[in-house]
Amino acid sequence: MEGQAELLALDEVLPAPASPPVTRSAAEAAGLSPRERFLDELLASDLFEEQRARAGRAAPEVTRVRGVPAALLEGGGRLHESTLSGAAQVSAARLRTALAAVRRVISVDGYDPIGYDPDGVTVVLSVDVLAEQFGISAP
Repeated sequence: MEGQAELLALDEVLPAPASPPVTRSAAEAAGLSPRERFLDELLASDLFEEQRARAGRAAPEVTRVRGVPAALLEGGGRLHESTLSGAAQVSAARLRTALAAVRRVISVDGYDPIGYDPDGVTVVLSVDVLAEQFGISAP
């Protein structure tokens, strides 16, 4: 009995367990812009991980995958190659190669959300196609 009394007294002295950590999605969801939320959901999706795994060593860095659509979203879904190059922090000489790598992981079942305008130098993002493919809400 004495051991139990000491145990109960010790329980009363210890602080309550800390609450579980709050995740970014829960803590910052209200503070994220619709574009940031869209990109976070895209990159956190299981399908995105599957696409990256399929691409293997040719898969681009996640920061590059985020940077290209982020720049295009910021530009209203259309940017000249030179503008996209600067905004996505890709050299102009490597832009088409970088775009091909990004397209490889975000194009599902032959539907490519990133393409070129008929002028051949304006890159276009189809937000609706991207959102539908990955099952997320468009910004």
